[in-house]
Order: sequence, then structure tokens, then C-alpha cells
Amino acid sequence: MKTHSTRRVSSPRQAGTGKNRLIVGDCCSSFPMTSVDLEYIRYDTTGAYAPAGDVVTQGANSLANYPIAGATLTGPIVQEDGKTVVLTVDGKIDGGDSSLVIKGVADLAGNSIAETTVVIPASGPKITPLGSADFELVAASGDIYDGETLLNGWVNTGGVLEFEKHDEYVSLNITAKNGWLQHDNNESVWETGVADGGSWTAEVRVRLANDEGNAIVIWGANGAERNILQINTGNTQTLSGTVLDESDNTDAFHSFRMAYEAGSGSYYFWRDGQLLNVEGAPRQAGTGASRFIVGDCCSNIPMSAVDLEYIRYDTTGAFAPAGDVVTQGANSLANYSIAGATVTGITVLEDGKTVVLTVDGAVDGGNSSLSIKNVADLAGNSIAETSVVIPAGGPKITPLGSADFELAAAPADIYDGEALANGWVNAGGETNFELNDGYVSMISAANNGWLQHDNDESVWEKGVADGGSWTAEISVRLAADDGNGLVIWGANGAERNILQVNTGNTQTLTGTVLDENDNTDTFHTFRLAFEAEAGLYYVWRDGKLLTPDGIAKQAGTGANRFIVGDCCTGIPMTTVDLKYIRYDTTGAFSPGKPSPEAPTLSIVNNSDGTVTVTFEGRLQAAPTANGPWADVEGATSPQIVPANQAMQFSRAVR
Repeated sequence: MKTHSTRRVSSPRQAGTGKNRLIVGDCCSSFPMTSVDLEYIRYDTTGAYAPAGDVVTQGANSLANYPIAGATLTGPIVQEDGKTVVLTVDGKIDGGDSSLVIKGVADLAGNSIAETTVVIPASGPKITPLGSADFELVAASGDIYDGETLLNGWVNTGGVLEFEKHDEYVSLNITAKNGWLQHDNNESVWETGVADGGSWTAEVRVRLANDEGNAIVIWGANGAERNILQINTGNTQTLSGTVLDESDNTDAFHSFRMAYEAGSGSYYFWRDGQLLNVEGAPRQAGTGASRFIVGDCCSNIPMSAVDLEYIRYDTTGAFAPAGDVVTQGANSLANYSIAGATVTGITVLEDGKTVVLTVDGAVDGGNSSLSIKNVADLAGNSIAETSVVIPAGGPKITPLGSADFELAAAPADIYDGEALANGWVNAGGETNFELNDGYVSMISAANNGWLQHDNDESVWEKGVADGGSWTAEISVRLAADDGNGLVIWGANGAERNILQVNTGNTQTLTGTVLDENDNTDTFHTFRLAFEAEAGLYYVWRDGKLLTPDGIAKQAGTGANRFIVGDCCTGIPMTTVDLKYIRYDTTGAFSPGKPSPEAPTLSIVNNSDGTVTVTFEGRLQAAPTANGPWADVEGATSPQIVPANQAMQFSRAVR
């Protein structure tokens, strides 16, 4: 929350008087002044003024000025802007029920701010992140069954189950329908913990045998109500039939979490950390029992065999997996809609909170809106559906690789070894050309010599005639000669700008240095784009934007021309190697994102009956060339496998 300065304490006058005077010193007999050093005296008779200080000096750091219902303020922290106060609170703040009172403060000018009450907005269910390894009860397979008998209060209830102990899991094999594991001795953590009907969380990690109809449930009941999550071979659903996820549950172990949040009365479900029901679900039924079940609860679930890695639960609260935003559903394309366009890709940044959307279609600033729904925060708290208007303003710049420009001129398209070609002319001073393998050298023979499209028929001249947006890119290498440089000059009949590329920097023609990297060591790309609506120019070197705020025109002009070379007397160009010239008069384009190189994969048969798989990225395997593909767990390159294993197809992915 923000507040502007201070606590203001007013006082009545000390006395009336008929005199106009200002005194500094020992006015009164009760003041035995001895010695005082005086730096200055200043006054103003035009008004009453508070010091132009920050909020700390104005009193807003007083704990007494911020009472909050149900909690205690333990510390205000004033931010560097001098206007923002962050309050540290000890105690429970109930969303929608608590209020913060702000009193006794004033703005930076000393004007009193009326006492204000702010309702703390409802924040949805009270769900916080917690990894299941930190739950109250953590039961590994060996804590449930030791190979001979069930342990630690776990009982087989309902129908008969057979148990098989393995290194990392226990298999539950049903021999009589409706058999399940349960904590039911009146002393378990579950039974004593949920007795007050509070929030709870449970998680299991299982792998189902690929048998028709095979399924298992997590059943949580707290003596007042219950819910039941049903895990099938090919989907995950509520017991009442609402399908939450359609992923395969037979291919590997998967974790399933169910949480009950008592404040909202809602249940939440996760599979492998991904929230499946952002809005929450109501109870399945009321009940007088406090019990926790994992297994085949019901006659319509013909469980056959399930491998169980662990059971974990906690009766102290509703907890989301301690995962990142991707696992909370924000990576679903269906959750983002944008007027006039289609969201085609989602990238979650490393902070785990920022989502970058890739959009296909026209997005008109100020006219389109982005709708965000069915997402949750990192704690699993539901975020209300939100519409965000895309702000108007900002240049209309879209990515496009220069290979897709209207005109793409390779060295031989410019100079064929004997003469300039395709409408390119040498204007200004004289320039010599040498065609080499992969580039053409421009060698200045007289100052102010350049390449230009200037025949009234070129793509440039026709394309920019309406004064619209354009983009140009060249790839060049400069000889390391003193003063060597060249320019990209773009003019559209109304205005122009000129980018100057020197041996040791890149700058505008007017002298603003944009980059100080060496331009003689190898070929570098330089792009100049004009965005007509904003009237701004943008510059890139090797794909890096050098002018994020844009720059204004260099000058007005009546000419439509495109120049590469030595335009001006202050640029003594010597020799420049030119790999290509490319331009497009249909818009302002940023460099396109380069396609990542495919990872390498090598498979070698060894003489000892093994196969060595060397790969980059992640190794995946599948029973057929068409999949389904799955990561090879624990695979590191090189991976050595026996040659007599069942045939598998392999691939490497990033």
C-alpha cells in the first residue's frame, strides 16, 4: 500500500501580540543560552510550507498509524521513492473480512490526509505451497508393507488385497472386489488431525497396470464431508464422473494430490504438479467418518494391480505442490484468448512467474483485449478471470527474418564480376567492386561513393512512395583502416535516417554512439527499420536492438532512395566486404528468432553385445517410429544399453 508522508500534529497559538517580528536567540529569562553556531536563517512570507523531505521525515513510519483487524503491524519499511510504505504484519489477515486503517499521516506538502479504511481484498482459498516430503505423514512403500505384513496402522479394509514388496514400491493386487488401504485405528495422524473438520492435503504416487477398467481412488473424509479422486488407466476424474485429465497413468509413476480448503469448502486436484481444477470442486458427499483410503473403494471400479511408491498426507492445511507457474496451469493455450489473433505458444521465463505469449494475427493496440482465465498463483490460489486491454501506442514492429524480405540481394545479385546488376548503380564518388566467394568488396576510389537503387523501378522506390514503414539489413565486414566506415541510408520521400557503421563502433550520422563493438573482426549484420505510425527508427546489430526507445528522423527529404556506402565527406570509406543487402517496404520488422539446431544422436553397435547411444539434449524412446515418445529416465550421454533388449526407436530433443 502507498501513502504520502506524514503524521501532522497541529498546535494552537502561544499568545496574541501587536508586533511583527522574527527572533532567533535567547528570548526569555528561562533560557540560559550559552553558545550556538548559526549556519543560516531563511523565511518566506507567501505561505505555509512543509519541508520538501521524504515520507520518513514526515512521520508515516509510525506503527500507531496503521491498525489492522486481526493482526499486529510489526514494521513499516519506507521504499527509496520516499512515498511507498511496505507494512510487515504478524497475524492472520482474512481476505474480504479484514481492514487496514491509515490515520495521522499527511502528504509530502504537509497537507493532512483524512483517516482512511482499506478493505483487504478477498484472496480466494488459503492454499500455500508445500512439498509432500514435508507433510505430517510420509509413508514410503516399506513403511506400509514390510514384505510380510502391513505396518504403522495401515489396514486392508473392504475386499482382500495381496501385497508384493519391491525395492521402491509395493504392488497392490486385488483378489476380492472393493479392497483398499486405510488408516483406521483411531490413533492415526489422519483421524486425530481432521477431527475438527479443517483443511487437509493428501498425495500418492502410483503406476497402474494397463488392464481394462483398472483404477484406484484417493478418498479423504474429515467427519463432516468427503471427496474422492478416481485415477484410471487413461484419465483422472472425480468419482462423480468429471474428467480432469486424459493423460496415460500406466506408462510411469505419477503423483496425484488432493487438497481440501476449509475456508472456501473447495477441493483441488493436481497430477504431477499440474493443477487440474483451478476453480475448485464441491464435496462429493457428507459423511460422519474420519478416514483416509487408497485403493478400490467402490463396486464400479474393478481395480486389478497398482504399484504404489508412497502415501503422504498433512492435516494442518491445504497445500499446493511447491512447483513453478507451469505446473499451475498457466501453460495452457486454452486459458488465453486475444481479440483478432490466436495465441500459438507460451514461454515461461526463469522467474517462474512471467509468461510470454506468441501470437498469430493482428493485435491492434487500444482495440484488442487479452483474456486470462483458469490460472492460479504459485500457491495454487485461483486468479479470477481477467481481461487486459492491450494499450495503444508503441510501434507496430513484428519479427521477420531478412531472408524473407521483398528484396534479398546476394553478392552476385549486386555485382556479377564485371558490372553492377539488377538496378544497382554506383552514385556519388567512384567505387570499385571485386566479386569474391560469398561477398563483394567495395573499394573506394573517390570520396562519397555508394551503391544505390535509383532507376525509378526498384522495389524500394515504388514501395516507400507512400511514406510507409520499411526495413533494411546488410551484412558487412570493414577493413581495419583508420576512419573506415559506411552507412545505410533510407529515405521515403518525406524523411530519412542514416546509420553509420565504423570500424570500432556503430552510431547515428549525427554522432550518437549506439554500440562500441569491433566491426572488422568478422561479418556483422546491421538492420535499420522505420515505423511510420510512431515516426521512429530502430537499429539492430547482430540481432541485438540498440535503440529500444527509437530515434527520430535525421532530416526531411523529397527523395526516395536507398544507399549503402560512403555518403558523406566525413566518412573516408576505404574497403568494405558486403555479404548481402536486403530490404522490405511493407513494414517495420525486428530480426526473426533463429531456429535452434537439431540435437545430434549417434547409435553405435559394440562388439561386446551392447549399444552406445551418444546424444545432445534429452534422450527419448518409443516402441514405434510414430511414438508414443517418453524420456529415458536417468539417461546421460553416452548411454550404454544391452543389444538384446526389446527393439526401441530413439530420438534426441532439446
